Amino acid sequence: MKVLVADGDIDNRNLLVELLQGRGYLTSGADDAVEAKKQLRGHDIDLVILDACLPRVKRTEGLGEAIRANRAPTILLTGMGSDADTELAEYLGVTACMTKPLELDVLMEQIVRMTETPGAMR
Repeated sequence: MKVLVADGDIDNRNLLVELLQGRGYLTSGADDAVEAKKQLRGHDIDLVILDACLPRVKRTEGLGEAIRANRAPTILLTGMGSDADTELAEYLGVTACMTKPLELDVLMEQIVRMTETPGAMR
């Protein structure tokens, strides 16, 4: 199972990558929307964890299209749960939203639910 962690904050990205690798997931990281889009188009990604403040997330960047084309379940991490975050979630077609600060156990429960439930995978 391969998880793409897209977060512009290197510390947050590395924390999530290390957590997931420690639980047996294959991971890759992206520091902006353009890199995330490249990875979604060039690799078989099973789950996306995406920070709402990821640099270069705009409708014109095509990230939403890449997520939908890959059909990977997506968790959007937000700091505020604002109307702008709701609009972004709708545009990207995310599967779930979680508010920061994250409870890592709750995040892992969500990941397991999304990846091990029949029909949750593409």
